Amino acid sequence: MGTGVDWEYVERNPVAGVKLPPGKPVKRAPVLPVEKLGELIARLPEPYRTMAVLGTTGMRESEILGLRWDDFDTEKLVIRVRRSQYRGQINPTKSEGSERDLPYGEIISDGLTGLRASGLGGNEYLFVTPKGTLFRSSDVGKKAFRTAAKDLGLPELTWRSFRRSVETLLHTEGVPMKIHQQILHGVGDGIRTRDVQIHSLALYHLSYTHRN
Repeated sequence: MGTGVDWEYVERNPVAGVKLPPGKPVKRAPVLPVEKLGELIARLPEPYRTMAVLGTTGMRESEILGLRWDDFDTEKLVIRVRRSQYRGQINPTKSEGSERDLPYGEIISDGLTGLRASGLGGNEYLFVTPKGTLFRSSDVGKKAFRTAAKDLGLPELTWRSFRRSVETLLHTEGVPMKIHQQILHGVGDGIRTRDVQIHSLALYHLSYTHRN
């Protein structure tokens, strides 16, 4: 309204002096160390386990729940992030720059094999409910992640916790900002597998945690 006064659309601001109620503080998703992420993933049943493993790549929940089997290039070992899914609706990624190819390794391959073996994966899309519909991210968070976290005595988790934990790990491991942005935001000219290997990303650490 202040702009309207400046531009002389109105003579005075009718809401000037009105005090708005204080906003609620934003509750940030908790960050877990790699060891605790590994414990959580191990406790989850399929298909939630594979969802969580994919969460350690830094992908958004909407991107994970929109994945199809043919998004995984098993020769080049990359995940082609090309769409998102929200409340059962397939959409483009958050932005054009969010389309990216993410290298993956053994832990993702093992997760996909486990999902197939469980018989709980879909024919086209990875994650399909018993009713044949696509999963809602809120249902997964409430029914699976929060329940497992509570059983382990961990803070109340959200999907965002995986992404924030990866972000924190990248920072503490000294990963260059360029690679950091490519992994989480698709910014840059693409991620080379060599870069991922050199900088010891979350999947490497998780894989090591599971074996020791």
